[in-house]
Amino acid sequence: FADPDGMRVELVAAEPESDAPGIVRVHSVTLLVADAQPSAALLTETLGARAMGAEGTRYRFELAAGGPGTIV
Repeated sequence: FADPDGMRVELVAAEPESDAPGIVRVHSVTLLVADAQPSAALLTETLGARAMGAEGTRYRFELAAGGPGTIV
């Protein structure tokens, strides 16, 4: 589906953590961009994320203390 600005969004389900209906939390976010450098600069220089590694054309960044909900 698309968000109100037209960005394509995909939600991937995992094992439920509670009986609460709806989305309880987000584990991580994946961005698909033509050029990773501007996004990497925003994440590291502006938001203070740490580069955690890369695999092929995929890069992983972590915010705050890390763990679920802080991975891009």
